[in-house]
Amino acid sequence: MKQYAHLGELVRYADDLVILCRTKQEALESICVLQGIMAKLDLTIHREKSKLINMWDDTTGFDFLGFHHRKFPKKNKGGSTIYTLSHIPCFLQALLFCIKQFQVKRR
Repeated sequence: MKQYAHLGELVRYADDLVILCRTKQEALESICVLQGIMAKLDLTIHREKSKLINMWDDTTGFDFLGFHHRKFPKKNKGGSTIYTLSHIPCFLQALLFCIKQFQVKRR
């Protein structure tokens, strides 16, 4: 829908979708638009599967199509910080979590 293109970028695959927005205000507005469209189609959004996250704080990300997408800070040669988007396979993230939990228990 081109009339809502200013709100963010829609990434869709089958029955899954992600909306990437620049600001929280755009994200909240896009949720309202999406709920309106879904209501016209007699569909609902699963609240437990849906979430609004801030990828710029490098503590959260989201799972989509078998990968965990997250931004990480990285220092460049000049010493300034840039953020890179990483796509980690979900099974690796679960494995890393288990390893961390095992290490915590051993301490």
